[in-house]
Amino acid sequence: MTDAALRELFANQAHASWAGWVNYLFSISTTTPDGVVVIPKKTAMRWRRQMQTHYIDLPEEEKESDRKEVDEYLALLPKTVSCQVPDEMRQLIRQELRYMPNDIEDRIREWLNGLEKDND
Repeated sequence: MTDAALRELFANQAHASWAGWVNYLFSISTTTPDGVVVIPKKTAMRWRRQMQTHYIDLPEEEKESDRKEVDEYLALLPKTVSCQVPDEMRQLIRQELRYMPNDIEDRIREWLNGLEKDND
Protein backbone atom coordinates (compact mmCIF):
# COMPACT_ATOMS: atom_id res chain seq x y z
CA MET A 1 0.00 0.00 0.00
CA THR A 2 1.40 3.39 -0.93
CA ASP A 3 1.87 6.16 1.62
CA ALA A 4 -0.84 8.18 -0.15
CA ALA A 5 -3.31 5.29 0.01
CA LEU A 6 -2.48 4.65 3.65
CA ARG A 7 -2.95 8.33 4.40
CA GLU A 8 -6.39 8.27 2.73
CA LEU A 9 -7.38 5.12 4.61
CA PHE A 10 -6.60 6.69 7.97
CA ALA A 11 -8.03 10.09 6.96
CA ASN A 12 -11.31 8.37 6.12
CA GLN A 13 -11.35 6.78 9.58
CA ALA A 14 -10.46 10.09 11.25
CA HIS A 15 -13.35 11.78 9.47
CA ALA A 16 -15.77 8.99 10.46
CA SER A 17 -14.65 9.33 14.10
CA TRP A 18 -15.03 13.10 13.99
CA ALA A 19 -18.46 12.91 12.34
CA GLY A 20 -19.63 10.43 14.96
CA TRP A 21 -18.34 12.67 17.72
CA VAL A 22 -20.03 15.80 16.35
CA ASN A 23 -23.28 13.90 15.87
CA TYR A 24 -23.12 12.84 19.52
CA LEU A 25 -22.24 16.37 20.63
CA PHE A 26 -25.26 17.85 18.87
CA SER A 27 -27.53 15.08 20.15
CA ILE A 28 -26.83 15.96 23.81
CA SER A 29 -26.75 19.73 23.32
CA THR A 30 -29.49 22.28 22.87
CA THR A 31 -29.65 24.91 20.18
CA THR A 32 -30.89 28.41 20.98
CA PRO A 33 -33.17 30.25 18.53
CA ASP A 34 -30.17 32.20 17.22
CA GLY A 35 -28.26 28.96 16.48
CA VAL A 36 -25.89 28.81 19.46
CA VAL A 37 -25.24 25.24 20.55
CA VAL A 38 -25.14 24.80 24.34
CA ILE A 39 -23.41 21.80 25.87
CA PRO A 40 -24.87 20.65 29.20
CA LYS A 41 -22.76 22.00 32.08
CA LYS A 42 -22.16 18.59 33.67
CA THR A 43 -20.91 17.20 30.35
CA ALA A 44 -18.68 20.22 29.68
CA MET A 45 -17.14 19.90 33.15
CA ARG A 46 -16.45 16.18 32.61
CA TRP A 47 -14.85 16.82 29.20
CA ARG A 48 -12.66 19.58 30.62
CA ARG A 49 -11.42 17.19 33.29
CA GLN A 50 -10.82 14.44 30.74
CA MET A 51 -8.89 16.66 28.33
CA GLN A 52 -6.59 17.76 31.15
CA THR A 53 -5.94 14.18 32.28
CA HIS A 54 -3.29 11.92 30.79
CA TYR A 55 -4.68 8.67 29.41
CA ILE A 56 -2.81 6.59 31.98
CA ASP A 57 -4.60 8.50 34.78
CA LEU A 58 -8.15 8.13 33.42
CA PRO A 59 -10.63 5.85 35.18
CA GLU A 60 -10.93 2.43 33.56
CA GLU A 61 -14.35 3.10 31.98
CA GLU A 62 -13.01 6.25 30.28
CA LYS A 63 -9.98 4.35 29.02
CA GLU A 64 -12.34 1.77 27.55
CA SER A 65 -14.04 4.48 25.50
CA ASP A 66 -10.64 5.45 24.04
CA ARG A 67 -9.81 1.80 23.39
CA LYS A 68 -12.99 1.38 21.37
CA GLU A 69 -11.93 4.34 19.25
CA VAL A 70 -8.49 2.79 18.72
CA ASP A 71 -10.13 -0.51 17.73
CA GLU A 72 -11.47 1.27 14.65
CA TYR A 73 -7.90 2.09 13.62
CA LEU A 74 -6.51 -1.31 14.58
CA ALA A 75 -9.10 -2.91 12.30
CA LEU A 76 -7.34 -1.15 9.41
CA LEU A 77 -3.91 -2.60 10.24
CA PRO A 78 -4.29 -5.89 8.37
CA LYS A 79 -4.74 -3.79 5.22
CA THR A 80 -1.42 -2.06 5.91
CA VAL A 81 0.78 -4.99 6.97
CA SER A 82 2.86 -4.69 3.83
CA CYS A 83 4.13 -1.25 4.86
CA GLN A 84 7.74 -0.98 6.02
CA VAL A 85 8.37 0.04 9.63
CA PRO A 86 11.97 1.08 10.38
CA ASP A 87 13.71 -0.89 13.12
CA GLU A 88 14.06 2.26 15.25
CA MET A 89 10.28 2.79 15.11
CA ARG A 90 9.60 -0.83 16.05
CA GLN A 91 11.93 -0.48 19.03
CA LEU A 92 10.18 2.73 20.13
CA ILE A 93 6.75 1.10 19.80
CA ARG A 94 7.90 -1.86 21.89
CA GLN A 95 9.19 0.50 24.60
CA GLU A 96 5.88 2.37 24.72
CA LEU A 97 3.84 -0.84 24.99
CA ARG A 98 4.47 -0.95 28.71
CA TYR A 99 2.01 1.93 29.12
CA MET A 100 -0.80 0.24 27.21
CA PRO A 101 -3.55 -2.06 28.44
CA ASN A 102 -2.76 -5.74 27.94
CA ASP A 103 -5.33 -6.39 25.18
CA ILE A 104 -4.10 -3.46 23.06
CA GLU A 105 -0.49 -4.38 23.81
CA ASP A 106 -1.09 -7.94 22.61
CA ARG A 107 -2.68 -6.78 19.35
CA ILE A 108 0.17 -4.38 18.59
CA ARG A 109 2.77 -7.04 19.42
CA GLU A 110 1.03 -9.44 17.02
CA TRP A 111 1.07 -6.76 14.32
CA LEU A 112 4.78 -6.02 14.87
CA ASN A 113 5.62 -9.72 14.81
CA GLY A 114 3.72 -10.05 11.54
CA LEU A 115 5.69 -7.17 10.06
CA GLU A 116 8.95 -8.82 11.08
CA LYS A 117 7.89 -12.08 9.40
CA ASP A 118 6.88 -10.19 6.23
CA ASN A 119 10.25 -8.44 6.14
CA ASP A 120 12.28 -11.65 6.51
